[in-house]
Amino acid sequence: PVQRAIQAGDAETGVTIMQMDAGLDTGPMLALETLPLQADDTTHTVMERMAHVGARMIVDALPKIASGDLQPQPQPAAGVAYAHKIAKSESLIDWTQSAGQIERTGRAFTPWPGVWT
Repeated sequence: PVQRAIQAGDAETGVTIMQMDAGLDTGPMLALETLPLQADDTTHTVMERMAHVGARMIVDALPKIASGDLQPQPQPAAGVAYAHKIAKSESLIDWTQSAGQIERTGRAFTPWPGVWT
């Protein structure tokens, strides 16, 4: 999802601690924190920030879950989108796209799979 958020030009992404259920990423949320996406962010820089946020969040959430002080909240139905798996074939630059889209794809696919022409 980080790659797709950068590629789409989204203003933010986030970290969610959630309960697992039978679906893929469909369980109730226990904690959520949004992170703004900067104009020069790559997948690498965003994932690094997310790792720090996620680590802090889980350390904070685990005792609250154990004590019952953190109650699961259903995920909102509005705005749900599926982020398709990144295919290496997408790294071929499509020069018919706008300069902004090409630039975002380059940042989204850094470090993997990179872009080429």
